[in-house]
Amino acid sequence: MDMSMASMSMTATAAAASATSTGMSMSMDMGGSCKISMLWNWYTVNACFISSTWQVTSKGAFAGSCIGVIFLVIVLEGLRRFQREFDRYLHRANGASSTPPQLHAEDQSDTASRKGLNTLSSSALGRRSSGDQLKLWQHLLRSALFMVQFAVGYFVMLLAMYYNGYIIICIFIGAFLGASIFQWDTYHGEAGPVRGGEAFGALLRSSNLPEVVLTTAFPCTMFNRLSAFLLWAMVLFPVFAVGQESNVTTPKNFGILLFPAFEPLDVFGPAEVLQALSRGRQISLYLISNGNTTDPVSTAPASAAMNAHNSSAFQSVVPTHTLATAPADLEVLLIPGGLGTRSPDLNATIDWVRATYPSLHSLVSVCTGGSVAARAGLFDGRRATTNKVSWDAMTVYGTNVTWDKGARWVQDGNVWSSGGVSAAIDVTLGFVAHTWGEDVARGHGEPDRE
Repeated sequence: MDMSMASMSMTATAAAASATSTGMSMSMDMGGSCKISMLWNWYTVNACFISSTWQVTSKGAFAGSCIGVIFLVIVLEGLRRFQREFDRYLHRANGASSTPPQLHAEDQSDTASRKGLNTLSSSALGRRSSGDQLKLWQHLLRSALFMVQFAVGYFVMLLAMYYNGYIIICIFIGAFLGASIFQWDTYHGEAGPVRGGEAFGALLRSSNLPEVVLTTAFPCTMFNRLSAFLLWAMVLFPVFAVGQESNVTTPKNFGILLFPAFEPLDVFGPAEVLQALSRGRQISLYLISNGNTTDPVSTAPASAAMNAHNSSAFQSVVPTHTLATAPADLEVLLIPGGLGTRSPDLNATIDWVRATYPSLHSLVSVCTGGSVAARAGLFDGRRATTNKVSWDAMTVYGTNVTWDKGARWVQDGNVWSSGGVSAAIDVTLGFVAHTWGEDVARGHGEPDRE
C-alpha cells in the first residue's frame, strides 16, 4: 500500500463494518450491507427485500428467495380459486337450484368474491330466494378470505417495487403457474358446460379426507399431475435450500500473504479482528511468505530509492509457512497491499494465488493487494475496488472488471476487495458480519472493546 498522507487518512467511519455508498442516485450500496435500488436492477448477493432481516447473503439464498416468491404468487391464485369454490359451496349449502352455475374460463376472475359481502351474487351463483341470506359465519369467512388475498397481493406488490429484474420475472412465472394450476376450471362450450379437473373443488365438496388429499395431490389428468408436481416442488425446494444453507460450515483457517514491503496495517488490522474473533470460536491464522524460507519478512522497501531518508521505522513478521508449504486446509486468504505489490518478482506469487483460489472458501484483497488478485484473473467478470490514490496504476489489470471507485469495500460472490489502509479493518469486519452475523462483527468492532 502506498505510504501517502492521502491514503493514510483515517475517518470516523473507518472502524465501522460498512462501506461508503457508491452514489445516491436513488440507490444504496453499502458493501456487505443491504443493496436497495429504486431503479431497475439485477442485484443478487446482499439484495434486501421488505426489511433488513431479509438480506440475501449468498446465491443459494437468492435462489431460495426466488422460489419463495414464485410459490407466494401461486398461493395468491390458489386463494382466489379457494374463494370461488367456497362461493360454489355456499350456493349449494344455502338451498340454491341444483343447476350448475354458468362460469366461464376466467370465472370473471373474482366477480363472485368481490360483489356483495352480505349476499351471494346472483349473476355468478344463480337465482336464490329472497330469504336466502348468508349466515354470519359464512359472511365472516368470505371476508377473511378476501383479507388474506388482499394481504398476499399487497406483499407481492411491495416485492415488485424493489425493481429487481429476477424477482419481477419470478412474479410472472408464479402468475403463469398459478393460473395453470388453479384456473383449470369449468367453462361454457357449445354443447353445454365442459368440466376440467376439479381437484380443489373436491376439497370443499367431500368429507372423505384421505380421498380429498389424494385427489388434490394427484389429479386425474396428466396436465393436473404436472401442475401438482410443480406446486409440491415449490413447497419443498425452499425447505431444502434453507437446509443446505444452514449446513454450510463457517471457515476457521485463515492465511495472510506476506511479501517484502507489505503494508503493516493491511496485515495487523485484520489479524487483530481475527484474534478477537478467536475468543469465541476456533480460528487458525497462517502467515504465508512468498519467499523460499520462513525468515522474517520486512515492511521496508526493497529499493533504496524508496527510502530516501534512510529511515528504519519498519517492522518484520516471522511467517509460519512458505508458498511451497502452505497448509492444504487453508480456507480464507487475505492479500495485503503495499509497495511490494509493484515488485517485478511476483509472477510465482500470482501463479500460486491463481492455483489456490479454487479450493478457498473466500479471498480478500486489501488496497493495492487487489492488483495481485486482478493479475491472477480473480476479478475477471466481477465488481471490485482498490486503493484510490493508486487507482489508475492498479485498475489496468484484469479483464472485464467493474472497478468501483466509490466503495470502501466490495463483495462479489466469495471475492472481497477493499480500498486503502484502514479499509482493511472494515472489509474484515464486513466478512465477519457476513459469515457470523452483524452482532458478532459489532462486538469486535467497537472502539472501546477490551
